Amino acid sequence: MEQRFQSEGINTVSDYQPVFGKRPLFFASVFYLAGILISAQFSINYVYAFVASAVFLCFHIIFRKFRYTGILVLAAVMFLSMGFMSLRMEKTDREAEKNIHATMLSGRVREINKKDDKDIVYKLSDVVLRDGTELKYNVFVRSNNDDFVLDDVIKCYGDFSKPSAKAYEFGFDDRLYCASNGVALRFYSEYTEFDYHAKDVLSFIDSIRYRVGEKMNDLYRNSAPIAKAMLIGMDEDIDADTIDQYRDAGISHVLCISGLHLGIICYSVYLLLKRLRTARIPCFISTVTILIIYVALAGFKLSVLRSAVMFAVILLADFIGSEYDGLTALAAAFFAIVLCNPAVVFDVAFQLSFGSVFSIFCISGTVFERKEPGYILAALVTSAAAFIGNIFVLSNMNNEINFISLLINPLAVALTGIAVPLIAVITLIYCIFGGVTVVLGNFGIYIIGMLNNLSALTEVVDMSVDTPAFHGVVLLFNYAAIFIISKYTLVKKITKAVCCIVMAAIIPISLLSFRANDSDIRIDILSDRYANSAVITTDEGKVYLIDAGSKSTDSYLRDYAMDAEAIFVTAARNKSVDGIDHIACDTVYAPIGAAEDARLDDKRVKFIEDGETVYLSNSIILTAYADNDASHMSYNLSYKGKNVFTYLGFSPNDNMITDTDVVFVDSLTKKAKSYISKTGAEYVIIKSEENEQIGNKHLINAVYTGIVSVHIGRETEVVSVYDGYAVSE
Repeated sequence: MEQRFQSEGINTVSDYQPVFGKRPLFFASVFYLAGILISAQFSINYVYAFVASAVFLCFHIIFRKFRYTGILVLAAVMFLSMGFMSLRMEKTDREAEKNIHATMLSGRVREINKKDDKDIVYKLSDVVLRDGTELKYNVFVRSNNDDFVLDDVIKCYGDFSKPSAKAYEFGFDDRLYCASNGVALRFYSEYTEFDYHAKDVLSFIDSIRYRVGEKMNDLYRNSAPIAKAMLIGMDEDIDADTIDQYRDAGISHVLCISGLHLGIICYSVYLLLKRLRTARIPCFISTVTILIIYVALAGFKLSVLRSAVMFAVILLADFIGSEYDGLTALAAAFFAIVLCNPAVVFDVAFQLSFGSVFSIFCISGTVFERKEPGYILAALVTSAAAFIGNIFVLSNMNNEINFISLLINPLAVALTGIAVPLIAVITLIYCIFGGVTVVLGNFGIYIIGMLNNLSALTEVVDMSVDTPAFHGVVLLFNYAAIFIISKYTLVKKITKAVCCIVMAAIIPISLLSFRANDSDIRIDILSDRYANSAVITTDEGKVYLIDAGSKSTDSYLRDYAMDAEAIFVTAARNKSVDGIDHIACDTVYAPIGAAEDARLDDKRVKFIEDGETVYLSNSIILTAYADNDASHMSYNLSYKGKNVFTYLGFSPNDNMITDTDVVFVDSLTKKAKSYISKTGAEYVIIKSEENEQIGNKHLINAVYTGIVSVHIGRETEVVSVYDGYAVSE
């Protein structure tokens, strides 16, 4: 028996314990995570979840003398997390519904995110409405005023908007994203003004950050934004192009404080104190104090908190003379963050941070279980481990996998290991002595320049592969496979191999289920607050667009690995053409009356006139209908000679056809209502808060779901219209 265990890499029979018998905190975190994911996917009553948790816990107490009853405790943990998640989301939704009609608020700036050159998103806490109502949750405010800093209390005048759930399977779920940030509502501010600057402990800490940031601006000049992000977590000054460049290279993690940055600084202090023969207790207390101060100066970011908890576990293990276990420390960090807000697991930064560390523990720990590696080999394996752990998360973010990051990452980590302590020491010297020590900043500028050059390698060497979006279950099975093959799972090698093969088979199966189509033609109306688009999939599988202003259009195409053949623009307006530059296609059709508009200065543009037709396939024709000055177009799609879909791009006139099955209209103007009442359309897709009935038409409101799918059958009949909640047949 002992020989069999040794052949599997297990030293003694006593080491062969049930997998759930080891690292109970880690497995509790896994089941807690499972409960959160289940609750987010399905509508579960939190009362039932709490009752189920109590029942499983009682069963464990009753049958605790039997073997394997620990699984009952894990089940209780899972249902407990379901209850917490459901309760959290219900409270958030209730808060949003109650205050959605307010038009003015004041709140304290806690985060600043630049969206583009025009708008900035502020995360406000301590929000108070005009009538004195205090909100329990934070609010995202979008404003064109960039004059405010952290801890400013500002007044905003505009409109609230509820975060929407994902419009399609792989779409962006703004509801969960906002919940992960503790946000209940979004606010679109038309006018924003300064009220006063808050003064308390948090503002004092932030003022120190700003003072250090100003010193770093003097030291590192143009490189200051990256230096500040690496040392004190101030990343709001990094321009979007730099962030995209680092992300494409797979080294964006160096721009946010993580275990690497925190470990370099705090562990250096810890080792220095030990070298100075500092007593054990003062050494421990001093290091923890510095750790807390640094976390505060870094702005309490998620990655910093995770790293801080794990580093604290390392210190505690060393202090009490116990063995450090990476997965247990990771689980402790998980609970420290998630217990406050279970929805935080849907934050991408959280997923990347925990996913990479988990994979490094499992893969690197297994590869180097018997032999201590050299620095280069350790860096390569660690980079590969982090890449494997986050491969599907990164794929869903960017719709591509860049394999050059496997080579760039070890170099970036090595440079960061030099840059962080160097920048920290230089900044400290300059803050104390000032004056001529500013020349020391050139060393930091040089190192940051090397990082910039490293991130720019993706422009020279392209090793990226375009990918569709993957189901969430693929991510989970990837982590499960990583754990199964690791040293932490003491099972036979053949069992590990079979499990990994089964899990690997999930990936192609998930791709086969993409965007099921039960018809000859599928038309997806994508709608957001500002714009609309129609994605037409023909009977030959080709894809065409009407308008490209919706922000979800480009993501939708990439998520489903679709390439557009052409784009038909209704007008030279931002909400019709904003996304054209991001979508690859051969031709852009635009109204002849808009030929002089600079927004249509594109070599791909072909101008069309009223009544002109374009064949999308042998049996599908798209006909353009222009307004009086030919600057706006509407489009009608006919299939096998029958008019099946009309996309209104302007208030319809008398020359518009009325014989059609489905109509989409952006706004219900008087002319639009009059036209709709004359048509033979059974289905009318609108984007309006109004619910006014028009004759016996079946009105479907795209403003609530973000997407409406129309399926046309081979007999030219409307097979179904799906609005995200129900199918009308």
